[in-house]
Amino acid sequence: MSASQSLEQPQQALEKPPRLRPKPAATLIILSGERGKWRVLMGKRSEHHAFMPGKYVFPGGRVERSDYSAVMASDLDPVVAAKLKAGRAGCATHRQARALALAAIRETFEETGYIVGEKAEPAVDGARPSNPAWRAFTDAGALPSLSPMRLIARAITPPGLTRRFDARFFAVFEDAVVGRQESLDKELLEPRWLTFEEAHETGLANITRRVLTDLAGRLDEDPDLQPGAGVPFHFMHYGRRQSEIL
Repeated sequence: MSASQSLEQPQQALEKPPRLRPKPAATLIILSGERGKWRVLMGKRSEHHAFMPGKYVFPGGRVERSDYSAVMASDLDPVVAAKLKAGRAGCATHRQARALALAAIRETFEETGYIVGEKAEPAVDGARPSNPAWRAFTDAGALPSLSPMRLIARAITPPGLTRRFDARFFAVFEDAVVGRQESLDKELLEPRWLTFEEAHETGLANITRRVLTDLAGRLDEDPDLQPGAGVPFHFMHYGRRQSEIL
């Protein structure tokens, strides 16, 4: 080892990855089937993605500005809205809580083509949304509906990764789907319906596996997913994995 290398090595060892602030994000789990025979909609991320490459995930992504102003057919259940505001750094306003649920619906539409909402007349030109995804959604003759959505989990990506998200995991039953179109992007490859057992065999990320396991247990006890059930919140605190119930 050269002198320059020996001097540089301690410096490199002390360097830490930048502390990224988690970005608000949301995921939607669509449930099909019945008690004991549930299936969930998942897709595989490209191997070229910097975050969770090659992993099977639920459709979802970060909140965009247009999610704060999207027109909707129904609002969040008040109990679900309260849980979105609960816990450390929870949503400060109802508008923020609503935007998370709308982001989950929009991302699901973009990545899989599934339309979660209610039938509605397509908007006239002057009232059409400026965001391309929301414009395509309303042009399909639907408005997003938040009342059927249930909060299943919250998780903050640990420090040190290339992407960090403060993600809320929502769930709806398949009867909340009112149509399907071709997906707007190819972020998720081969979206398909998987049993919980099949999903576990795909090589899930740790948090996806944890959320799926928690959801299976909740469905066993509460197959209707009542809005008042406890919501697991997973995060890191002083280098240790922590969980609490919202």
